Amino acid sequence: MKKIISVLIVILFLACSSDDDSNCESCRVLNEFTGKYIIKTHCNNGDGTVTISNSTSATPSSSTSITVSIPNDKTFEEYVNESCNN
Repeated sequence: MKKIISVLIVILFLACSSDDDSNCESCRVLNEFTGKYIIKTHCNNGDGTVTISNSTSATPSSSTSITVSIPNDKTFEEYVNESCNN
């Protein structure tokens, strides 16, 4: 009986564990039109696309998102660096 309970606890623990392997990078970029900073979050979807979310530091809960393809000649990290530095 103890073995069955132990196995069930292990299964429940593994099923409920969070996924800490998110592949997201954030940066703060100055919006030249408004003079305010926005937070750009880039998440690698693992299929050659990246989801980019923009939010202001004043209202981080209201953001806009778009999914785009990563150019074939770029890695995710290169794409994020270019996006954050332009």
